[in-house]
Amino acid sequence: MTGAGSGRGDGSDHTDGSDHTDRPDHADGPDRSEPSVIDAEIVDLPGHDEHDRPADTSDADSGTTDVARAGEYDGGEYDGGEHGGGEHGGGEHGGGLDRPGEHRADLNRVDDHLVAEEAYRDRAAEGADVSDGERQPAHRFHVEQGIESVADLLRSWTFWLAPILAVLAVMTILGVSYISAIVNPEHNLHDFHIALVNQDVGGKTGITPDAPEANFGNQVADGIVAGTKGTGVIIDRTSIGDAFDRLDRAKAYGVVIIPSNFTSSTVIFGASALTEISPQPPMVDILYDRRQGAFASSITQTFSRTVQKTVNEQFGQQLSATVREQAGNAPISGAAQLALSQPVRFEITEANPLPDSASAGLTAFYYTIMVLLAGFTGAMVVHTIVDSTAGFTPYEFGPIYQLRSRRPMSRWGVLMAKWLMIWVVAVLQSTLYIAVCKAVGMYMPNVFELWLYSVLAITAIGFTAMSVSAVFGPPGLILNLIFFVILGLPASGGALPLQASPRFFGVIAHVEPMHQVYLGVRSILFFDGSFAAGLGSALIMTVVGLVFGLLFGLIGTKYFDHRGWDRLPGSFERNTGHRGKGHRGRREPRGHAAEHADSADETAAEHARHRRLPGLRRAERIGAESQ
Repeated sequence: MTGAGSGRGDGSDHTDGSDHTDRPDHADGPDRSEPSVIDAEIVDLPGHDEHDRPADTSDADSGTTDVARAGEYDGGEYDGGEHGGGEHGGGEHGGGLDRPGEHRADLNRVDDHLVAEEAYRDRAAEGADVSDGERQPAHRFHVEQGIESVADLLRSWTFWLAPILAVLAVMTILGVSYISAIVNPEHNLHDFHIALVNQDVGGKTGITPDAPEANFGNQVADGIVAGTKGTGVIIDRTSIGDAFDRLDRAKAYGVVIIPSNFTSSTVIFGASALTEISPQPPMVDILYDRRQGAFASSITQTFSRTVQKTVNEQFGQQLSATVREQAGNAPISGAAQLALSQPVRFEITEANPLPDSASAGLTAFYYTIMVLLAGFTGAMVVHTIVDSTAGFTPYEFGPIYQLRSRRPMSRWGVLMAKWLMIWVVAVLQSTLYIAVCKAVGMYMPNVFELWLYSVLAITAIGFTAMSVSAVFGPPGLILNLIFFVILGLPASGGALPLQASPRFFGVIAHVEPMHQVYLGVRSILFFDGSFAAGLGSALIMTVVGLVFGLLFGLIGTKYFDHRGWDRLPGSFERNTGHRGKGHRGRREPRGHAAEHADSADETAAEHARHRRLPGLRRAERIGAESQ
């Protein structure tokens, strides 16, 4: 234990590059056929000099203790805890040297743990009758330490502040974003374009040769325009060909068509009020387009009912007055008066009917969500697994906790490996998506185009999300969540058209990946892959996002590598002269020479800590195999 103790204070026992934990010293010690938790839990408390340890701890001669003292607590609970330098080794409550009495008590409990555990194993190896009660000092130690650690954390206000504020901030943004986008769509309605086509050629207002000429279609069109002012609906007067072209380019949500015989039909209908004939009333066609979403078509149908009521009220009064003037003293039946009050019949139909397997246009929106989650969530999964595999973060699954050997990889090298992996994921996941859609019978007329765009979109989203995580670290997950999901969903235009949402979402939709992906997927599925219907802008913005992700990750990681900010504890502090959080409250020696010496000691200790963990595992494995 002396060898381990001399290295704890300054890390000098490892400055020569040797890794003394690789020696299977414990092979000469007691029987290791029953490994205990003591072999994985390390009693070395970093930041303590030799004089902080009780004198009797140097009497132990077991190599097992040396291995144990060089292990995972060097980089674990006591050295890398929530409070910087560890829960007991410096942090929010000081740098560790300010409470030597408490640390000595900790060490005494650790030594009791060691003695009790070693005695139990020695007697068990000799065949003596031992009971589990002899191991209770060790058990009490762990329970005691667990309670103290939890209590110490709960007493720190910073322990509560950071996670609570982070969750509240993110979820509040989510609530504001989602609820504000869907509340009162009629109030938020703006720039909702409807094409109006008036084909009426006009005609005489009576059956006599001297009857004046009129165009009732223009009167109805003027009434529609006047009735929609201030409602957020914009009426675009155009030709029949341009109107359907607007529908096919997703530039209009509906079309109102006044037929060419509207005036003549109205005259005949008015004259029938004086006879027993029941002619066909004049008609107006209103077309809606479900390809632009179920909610958009619902708004168009609501607009149709409003127009029907407004036109019949205004035009009905005018027609009734004209008929009464022509009738003179002739009586008008009640049925005729009722018919004259509702003279125009509106026919509301779907412009381009979709099959049932298109789910009223919702399949494009749901497929967009699938693509975005494959890129965003896939990037986070790849980021986590690659980092743990390369030894940068711990690997944890259930009771398994491993810190694997750190591979000598730069930040840029790790990011390139992640990019390659997310591209493979994009190809495979797009293929699986297409297979699933085919299996369930989804309406999918352009399969290959949809697969190609899915690969591009997942790759672009994954690359960008990965770059943000590489540059910002764990906070990058929150940034990605806000950008891709929290703001992306209400700005997508899939569930609710942007024209029925606050204008803010229409502004950010130009750069939101979910909106651009939705335009591309919708164009491929319902508009025959028309560039004018959204696929063109979707391709441009997806490529722009891909290039941005590449450049952002390249510049960020290359800059970090150039400055020497490796993914090692204390790397940033060593290369900037900045004292990390773990040093807060520590009594620093005065003088430049002492500061440089302390920095060198910390550097050696950090590198030694990373070398010790693999050595500890190798030593334990050798000991187990020897038994």
